[in-house]
Amino acid sequence: MRLKHWLLTACTLALAAADAPCDERKLQRDAVMLLAAHVDVELGGIGAGKPDVVGFQYLKPAEAVLAAQALAHEDFNQAAAQFQRILEYQKPNGLLPHLVYGPSVPSHLRWIPSNRTFHPGPAFWQQTLSSEKQEELSASPFNTSTISAPPVAGDVAWEIFRLAPYDSVLGVRTTAVQFLCHVYEPLKMLQKHLFSSRRGPSPNSLLVARHPWETFSSLSPHWQAFLADLKDAPDYKTVVSSIPEEARARFAAGASTIFSAEDAVENLYEPMVYLAAQTHRRESNEIYNRNTAVLDSIVNAANSVEAEKFGVEDVEFNALMLRSSLSLVNIGRVLVEHSSSCTEFSLTQKELLKDMKELRSMARGLEGALIGDNSTRGLWNKSADFFADSSRLSVTSVHSLRGFLPGYAAELDEDKKMRSMKHFLSEPGSFSFFCTQFPASFFACSGVDATEIAGLREDRPAVTTWVLFNYYLQRGFARVCLTSRILFFFFSFFCRMDIAVLMCCG
Repeated sequence: MRLKHWLLTACTLALAAADAPCDERKLQRDAVMLLAAHVDVELGGIGAGKPDVVGFQYLKPAEAVLAAQALAHEDFNQAAAQFQRILEYQKPNGLLPHLVYGPSVPSHLRWIPSNRTFHPGPAFWQQTLSSEKQEELSASPFNTSTISAPPVAGDVAWEIFRLAPYDSVLGVRTTAVQFLCHVYEPLKMLQKHLFSSRRGPSPNSLLVARHPWETFSSLSPHWQAFLADLKDAPDYKTVVSSIPEEARARFAAGASTIFSAEDAVENLYEPMVYLAAQTHRRESNEIYNRNTAVLDSIVNAANSVEAEKFGVEDVEFNALMLRSSLSLVNIGRVLVEHSSSCTEFSLTQKELLKDMKELRSMARGLEGALIGDNSTRGLWNKSADFFADSSRLSVTSVHSLRGFLPGYAAELDEDKKMRSMKHFLSEPGSFSFFCTQFPASFFACSGVDATEIAGLREDRPAVTTWVLFNYYLQRGFARVCLTSRILFFFFSFFCRMDIAVLMCCG
């Protein structure tokens, strides 16, 4: 590892980023105005946009809490209120749905009559369950999907707390602690729900994602190989034939920078809709059974997966879950010391300490399964010096920023940290994510011919930038240890600078 060369490169690029013409204050003002314009008063959070622009009134809780985090830089109280309102959509079993329909959307619609959205309507998710179970899943007055939102809520709650201003001469952020008191129980319930329903037979197993929509990268090519198995289901053609042409066309348009229209619809959208349609039948025909499904390691990858059992030990899903788990432990530590400032918080210090022990154990097991420990190497791929997309080899995988997410989730050892970093310095013989300029491309831009993957457009842009993954990249760079502090400082600095440039000029 040529650390000196890397440092010089980092310095040069950092200075180049600093010289970029971008008024960050104007960017901040514009961002605040944009967030304010997208607040949906009825749903209590920041939505995607006006119904006539996005197709219908809806809220995506994972995106809405991230927007609340952004808002916390300007107005902590409003951000905290929005976050707490979003948690009201949580189901009694702990699930936080990935999609919430606004009151203007008729409940009987199976598909939205609009060419501006590919999402199905509320009736698509209707359950055929016992009256007791139906009551449990319908606690919210709003219609929702039955798929879990990407598990970022714990991480976002901790970040919002950290952004709170001090409101006491003693330095105790009373209002911020009260916010943690309000959200602790729902977040703990969410964590326990996902750990209990998604973990394999071993207490130190990875968790499974049951649908690509449970991540922020449903367009990642690696999903294609897993989704392909669903096409063998006897009712597959019947289910996907009901998809309106307008929805197919809208999805194809949204994926057009990466996939051809035909491939986007046939190999991603149709199987994802089929998979989503099965969630309401899980009581009688569970797609993924965590007690019987065997998920192979990278070394002993199976040739296929039974179509009726869909579960992927996905690197992004597990990284987001680990980060939220560790954040929940941090929240618990604060409450152990300061929960006395919350008048309606019922847990005693003894009960909190018991929670902390359980939460630490879950996080520790997941960290070992994802990153590796003395008994396992987790998802680390030695041949690529990067983290794999999942525990099973996907023939449609290409290197992407998803493989860096474990470095955002937790502290890597020095060896993994430095080996990961070479993919951001254009080292000869290795793939890289910094193609011609910053910010980083979502897909690797050298060393791998991604066009060999069926369906990827040969004329797709050389650089595909997803801002959210650059945000996670910046946070990963900022997670430093003493021996590499200077190098990571520069990476964190110019990554932040070029995200700003992207927002100004992109």
